[in-house]
Amino acid sequence: MTRLVGIDGAGGAGKTTLAAQLSDKIVSTDDFIEAPWEWYDFDRLRRDVIEPLKRGVPARYRRRDWNDGGLKEWRVVEPGGVVVVEGVGALDVRLRDAYDHRIWVETPREICFRRGLERDGEDALPLWEAWSEKEQRYWAAQDPRDAADEIVDGSGG
Repeated sequence: MTRLVGIDGAGGAGKTTLAAQLSDKIVSTDDFIEAPWEWYDFDRLRRDVIEPLKRGVPARYRRRDWNDGGLKEWRVVEPGGVVVVEGVGALDVRLRDAYDHRIWVETPREICFRRGLERDGEDALPLWEAWSEKEQRYWAAQDPRDAADEIVDGSGG
């Protein structure tokens, strides 16, 4: 049996770190970006990952690159055990009913930005600011935090 866990929160909140503590079977919403620094193709994520795993068959998908927008290598996720879908938007309304457990990682914006700029460089600040606006529109429209079964502190303190 496969147990699906969805982990959502802001970029830089600590979702990936938490996911790695829960399972070695991790699918990132980042692999389903529609174009660099754009939003996600959640229909493809549901079709290629969630639906096969729910049927007990392997999920197969191609990772989309955040830098050039191209579809890259194939990835396979075997059913069974805990599979974590983590990333911004993981609790999108098109996905949230499929999860056995939903987690929201709550982290102050300044910590998220610091982590993101440490990873992507100071020149990425305008991208992070624009991305933050997209996240806030998603939160206002869908309230993923309220849909979570559990809220986790991602501040690291």
